[in-house]
Amino acid sequence: MHDDDEEHPSPWDRELSELDWSPDVDYLGDWKQARELAAELRDTLVSMGVPAQAIQAEAGTGPAGAGTVRMVANLKLVRGMINVLQHLDVDSFPQICDLGGGSREVAAGL
Repeated sequence: MHDDDEEHPSPWDRELSELDWSPDVDYLGDWKQARELAAELRDTLVSMGVPAQAIQAEAGTGPAGAGTVRMVANLKLVRGMINVLQHLDVDSFPQICDLGGGSREVAAGL
């Protein structure tokens, strides 16, 4: 079962052959970093007591070559992660990327 229906498929549900791959883009470089970060995410959660089978983190690459990490987790883990994130001090959280609306004001609900 997917969150999106066939009319609005998730980008993760698309087959790789459907993406527009460009020979001028270095997909491998960011994918290697994404693979390392996916492993680090899994290892960090496992070191905190999360069962390894409760988390999947996989590396990917978008059409523009940007590395991505896709995470799949059970509901209990997602609830726990939400709880941790909700208790972060937003002012101490670094601006790590600009995703158009990822500012502290948006995070603080302003």
